[in-house]
Amino acid sequence: MEFQQIPLEQFNESLSLATELSSIAIGGRVVECSDEFFAEAINLLQVEPSVSMKGQFGPSGALYNGWETRRHNPGHDWCIIQLGTPGHLIGFDIDTSHFSGNEAPAGSVEVLYGTPDESPRADDKRWSEVLPKTSLGPNSRHLFRIPRTDVINFVKLKIYPDGGVARFRVYGEVAPVHALEATPFDLAHVFAGGRVVYVSDQHFGVGSNLILPGRGKDMGDGWETKRSRSKGHKDWVIIKLGAPGYLEQVEIDTAHFKGNFPESCEIEATYSETDLDVQAHGGEGLSWKVILPRTKLGPHRQHYFQLENVENTVFTHVKMTIYPDGGVKRIRVVGVKAGYSTLPEAPAPVLEQGESEIATPPSPSTSSPPSVTPQVTTIPVLPLTPEAFASFGQVIQGYGDLTAAPKGTKITPANAGTANKFHKLSLLQSSYPSGSNATAGISVYRCQPLTEVASDGTTPLKVLERHPYTNQAFVPMGKGGAEGLKETSERYLVVVAQNGADDKPDLKTLRAFWASTAQGVVYGTAIWHQPMTVLDKELDLACVETQIGDGSAADCEIVELAESAWPWTKQVPSMSLKDFHTVASLPPTMNELSRKRPHADDGDLTVAKKRVLTGTNGTPQVNGHSDQTEDEQLFQANLEKFRKEAIWRRMKHYQRENERNSAKIEDLERQKTRCEANVAAMAACWAQILQTLQVFVKSDDLSPSNIQAKDVFDVTAHVEEDTLPEFEDALGRTATATEALVHKLIESGGSEGSIAWKKNHFEELQQSQTECAALRSQLGLLKKQLDDCTSDKDKYHAELVAAENRAERAQSESVQLAHPQKATSKAATPREGETPTTTTASSSEDKERKPSSPSIPSQGSTPAPESHPLSLLPESVKLWENRIEQLEAENLRLKQELFERPEKRAIHHTNSDELSGLRRCLTSTDAQLTEVQEELKQVLACREEWKQSVLAAQESVIDNLRAMMVRRDNENTRLREQRDQSQAELLERKQKDGIKWNAQQELKSLVDIQNERISAFKSELSRCKARLAAKEGDGDLLRFFLQGKPEEEHLIEELKALKADAEVRAQAAEAALSKIVQGEPSTSAEHATLVKLQVEAEEKVVRLTRELEELRTVFGVDALTVPPDVSKLNDQIRAQGKELERLRLLQEKSEQGEADLYKTINDLSDGHDALLEKVKDKVFQLHYQEEKLSKAIVEKAKSENKFYAAMRDKEALEAERKTLIRTQEKWMNMAQTREDQVGVIDKLRQTLQDELFKEKAARERGQRILGNVEGMRLDAEARLKGGEEACKAQAELLKAEAEKYTKGLKALRLKEAEWDSTKKQLEEQVQKLKQDVAAGAAHKHDRHSSKNGRDEEYQSMRSLLMCSTCDSNFRSVIVTKCMHTFCKPCIDARISTRQRKCPACGVAFAQSDVSTLYMQ
Repeated sequence: MEFQQIPLEQFNESLSLATELSSIAIGGRVVECSDEFFAEAINLLQVEPSVSMKGQFGPSGALYNGWETRRHNPGHDWCIIQLGTPGHLIGFDIDTSHFSGNEAPAGSVEVLYGTPDESPRADDKRWSEVLPKTSLGPNSRHLFRIPRTDVINFVKLKIYPDGGVARFRVYGEVAPVHALEATPFDLAHVFAGGRVVYVSDQHFGVGSNLILPGRGKDMGDGWETKRSRSKGHKDWVIIKLGAPGYLEQVEIDTAHFKGNFPESCEIEATYSETDLDVQAHGGEGLSWKVILPRTKLGPHRQHYFQLENVENTVFTHVKMTIYPDGGVKRIRVVGVKAGYSTLPEAPAPVLEQGESEIATPPSPSTSSPPSVTPQVTTIPVLPLTPEAFASFGQVIQGYGDLTAAPKGTKITPANAGTANKFHKLSLLQSSYPSGSNATAGISVYRCQPLTEVASDGTTPLKVLERHPYTNQAFVPMGKGGAEGLKETSERYLVVVAQNGADDKPDLKTLRAFWASTAQGVVYGTAIWHQPMTVLDKELDLACVETQIGDGSAADCEIVELAESAWPWTKQVPSMSLKDFHTVASLPPTMNELSRKRPHADDGDLTVAKKRVLTGTNGTPQVNGHSDQTEDEQLFQANLEKFRKEAIWRRMKHYQRENERNSAKIEDLERQKTRCEANVAAMAACWAQILQTLQVFVKSDDLSPSNIQAKDVFDVTAHVEEDTLPEFEDALGRTATATEALVHKLIESGGSEGSIAWKKNHFEELQQSQTECAALRSQLGLLKKQLDDCTSDKDKYHAELVAAENRAERAQSESVQLAHPQKATSKAATPREGETPTTTTASSSEDKERKPSSPSIPSQGSTPAPESHPLSLLPESVKLWENRIEQLEAENLRLKQELFERPEKRAIHHTNSDELSGLRRCLTSTDAQLTEVQEELKQVLACREEWKQSVLAAQESVIDNLRAMMVRRDNENTRLREQRDQSQAELLERKQKDGIKWNAQQELKSLVDIQNERISAFKSELSRCKARLAAKEGDGDLLRFFLQGKPEEEHLIEELKALKADAEVRAQAAEAALSKIVQGEPSTSAEHATLVKLQVEAEEKVVRLTRELEELRTVFGVDALTVPPDVSKLNDQIRAQGKELERLRLLQEKSEQGEADLYKTINDLSDGHDALLEKVKDKVFQLHYQEEKLSKAIVEKAKSENKFYAAMRDKEALEAERKTLIRTQEKWMNMAQTREDQVGVIDKLRQTLQDELFKEKAARERGQRILGNVEGMRLDAEARLKGGEEACKAQAELLKAEAEKYTKGLKALRLKEAEWDSTKKQLEEQVQKLKQDVAAGAAHKHDRHSSKNGRDEEYQSMRSLLMCSTCDSNFRSVIVTKCMHTFCKPCIDARISTRQRKCPACGVAFAQSDVSTLYMQ
């Protein structure tokens, strides 16, 4: 097989454009391998390069990031790999990085094609070698290029004889898998045959990762470029599609790229019937068509975009450009393969100015002319993302990963750290005219599901609406009881379009999205959109909007698409309700497409439609019924006319500027073309000169030069001023290299004539350099003059624009009506010593423009964005101050003009009309001045209030930031605690995994020992059968059994084979003899067989004759006349010969048995060593158990201390209880004393009552005494009652404490009993382990013990591992109450049958007392 080993430096030219078919990223897997003792074979297919693991060790030895087999392999090791996808192979990369001293010395590769679900064996006859056995080196990559193979899906790597390989990569071309019908699929997918043919930069991640399946696992399996440091930088990747097709949409995934995602991207496409030569120019300069304009991207999300300019056009290559740099995980280019498309023939595209035409194949089929059958434009419905919806509004949603939120989103913790707040995802906007009574509110729309869905998954678009003065937000609501929906939809439809130049929807910008109920949408102001449409089921949506509520067009404008007479009526739009990934139609459920109009609230007045105008101070008003006078209405009409004329003048100004700029652009384009032609001619001349010089100069004499003509003659690279130093450096390097080449040519001459010629030219060179310096100084002067001319041109242009504006304003009737004094000043002729006022008035008029007629921007300036009214307060104040100063100056001028000319005063008195006009003007000027001063005061007051509000807002923001910092510190503390807890849990899990690993290794060693014992028993069986064969004197049977085949079926098969061979030979001989007897001619083969048989028969006859002669020589008589005694002696000799043969066979068997015995002894020695290691492990385990026992004793002591402390607490509580009892008794005695006192008082009261009847005079005194006694009695009763309640409370408390400590005492006693039982069990196990260790030590001195002794030891070791109940499974669980171990099935059976008692000791246990046992 032919192959070529290529250097690592040529990887990009040879294999970089191929696909890695064996990568685990596209589904490559290891089917089987011969050995993977030190390192697993799956590491061969890892995507990332191999890493060094020097100094790390595992149970099998040193760790390596690759595939490593055992040593001392007599043949070779192999590994069978199934490729991720079938393909044509072109090369391999066998990498032995970090394998030095243990690398594979040589390797080869074999391939085959099989069914995807089979697993071919290593000895399959279909394997064919494509890379013969080739030497490999340590710690290096080995690249091999082979001829293109057929479709392959299995590869076998063979290494000789053993060793390690870090990575094995199989490169080739994918055998593409395409849809069998006109179904959209990912044309750029690697399984569809897509290939990345060029990447501008792949510093951190390769470009071929973009078309891999899935979303990857981290940033490492995407495309990421290095950081850019230059202005205007961009990176790009070119992908060749798996098949030419019609493109529809694209998905760009930035998963895991959260802080390094691109700011934006752009996608272009082209068509080429041949492979593009992108290596020479990197894709620059080719004819590309923009199908996705530059669009913003977000972090860690999938972006879905509908493509533009792709109608009826076939593409083969796609170019994605990212600005300025960053990382992208995947790109999916969805479209329909060209061969299956049934799109109608498209008209010839109209190219914009400067757009390059790309090659386009003919359309696959044609349809009826558009004039007869209306063309249906179908747009896909894509998942809603903030980036794709940015030009139409905002998306309201939360983000589980805070780092994946759009850039600029403010996120703060809220609700005491239990929530995250995403601040101001959208703002309410309202531009209703003042006085329109528009209010903001929240409404609820209960929407029915869409039902008008065709069988192909499309639905027509009939209605679009917009809200001209406000934005509108819709937020889905969930299901619930009462008035809520029982079942709600999980998604709804969003259809939007921009406003066109004719103030109608622009269907070129029509986009459709499906949003989940976790997303809300905000339609921007004046954005056309479809009424809310839900899918599958009903759904409630909360709407936040501002409206008047009178049903006018100011609230909502609705367009019926089917009934319109617009130019795009022929393109009836419809939406394809197909999922972006599965292309599955949605089930229809809605009854009809409802038209949404805002309704007036109850009680609101419904007025007629009104036009929006602008008041005198620039504020909007609504015409209609008002209290204005006729003059005021006339003034409003004139003002509206002035505003319209101002807008017309502005549009005309923009038209003139556009024409000037277009002419300037055309002039610059012509200059650019001439410059490029001149530069190309210079480059050609320079290259021709260099080629001519290189012909005359020897190649050995040439010094390495770096002449980069592209850096010098690429005009597009030096269009900015900051690139001039780079241009000068490039030009200097090229000139220096050329000068060195010329000097080398001159020096190569060596003759006197050349030296003289060199001197002459040196003088010419100096003269040329002097002229060059003079020309450079002149060039500098010309540049300064050019700059001056440019500044003068800009100034004259600005003056021209101002003059044109003044001329148009002077011709305007509305301006003359608004400023009659200016017309008067124009009519008056200037007198001597008076300055003309026309120019001043015009200039002042320019300065006094209202907000409705903004000043004309100067050339090169850009209009400032609309700002908040409060931010314009200082400018408004300055404007009004200037206005006041101008009015005051004009007033002063008029007064001076009135009083400085006494000779004309009579004329002025006579001209009463003019005087009255001047007085009215003066009065109006004073009133206007007063009004302006009042407005100035109001503005100043507003500014002061604004300052105070700004300061208060700043203080509140600072307080919020401080609180946020405190919450963030608390959150950081909580996260640190969680991190520490996670680390502790991770450490505990690692320890448990280590224990489990040790147990598995021990079990594996036991299985190996059992296999060795079985092999020894088989060998012993073979020797026993060989001994029996030797006793019988059968040599063939003896040799058969000595071959290690004790099974009888092998003997029978061998005998049958010998019998069949003999029968075949006999038949052949009989056939040949019969032919000879019958006289038939025989073939050469039969004749040769007969000759061979005859020769063998003659040899046997000669051998038997010689033996007979020897016997006659020995006995001296004829064998027929042998005496009886001699015959008897012959029989004895024959018997001795047979016995001798039998003994010889026995000796042969003994020798073979002795060799097997030595081998068995060696095996037993190895087993004994392994047993010693196990004994050591058991000793260590015993030591570990002793440590656990000591720890348990310590824990028991601690528990006893706790118990004694509890007892002391109990005694203290008992003493306190006794004290409380004594206190209670004391209170009882006091209560009894009080009762006695009450009895005494009662007796005294009785006595006093008796005395009352006896002595009426002492009645009052007795009553007072009685009252005092009654109070004492009530006091005593209250005290007695309080004492009783206190005693009852104390009794209840003492009772609860007593019950609590009784339970604690019982628990301690139970725990003490458990500890005693555990201690007893541990002591029994320790004693048992000591006995086992003693038995093992005794076995150490008795290496040649009998088979019965070994069996007893085996049984004892087996009893330690096997369950004592079933004796068939290993011990895997432990009962913590009694510390007895059993297998899991036995314990599960006990738990399921509720016989929850230990099989060994009968102690009852619960399911919580059963734990997993780990053997170490």
